[in-house]
Amino acid sequence: MYPSYPGSAQPPETPQRPAAVRAAIRVMYAGALASLLATVVDLATLRATKDAFASRHPDLTASQLAAQQAPLVVGWIVGGLAGVALWIVIARACADRRSWARGTGTVLLCIATADALGNLAVPEAAAVKVFWWVVW
Repeated sequence: MYPSYPGSAQPPETPQRPAAVRAAIRVMYAGALASLLATVVDLATLRATKDAFASRHPDLTASQLAAQQAPLVVGWIVGGLAGVALWIVIARACADRRSWARGTGTVLLCIATADALGNLAVPEAAAVKVFWWVVW
């Protein structure tokens, strides 16, 4: 066993994260909360979304409109929970100084931008469309 050097009993200090990184991590956690709130808004405005869809497609029967609702609700729940999970994973990775976190976050931002722009054409309640941009 080797003798220890004077002053080497304490582990080296890890440098503190820059203020911008700490702020970004807080914003990512806020993004997770916003994704969760957006899912709640999606589900709360289901009737308004159904009415918007019915006005855009007046040729559909009531049963056809009802058939459109189940996949929509499942998509909202799965997509919302996936969004929450991704925000938290990226925030934790940034906090842990993972090298892949910033690049992955940028790719997810590009996907979210395309998704938010695509959702402008979907007949949904106005609150749903607003929350897409809040999460973005």
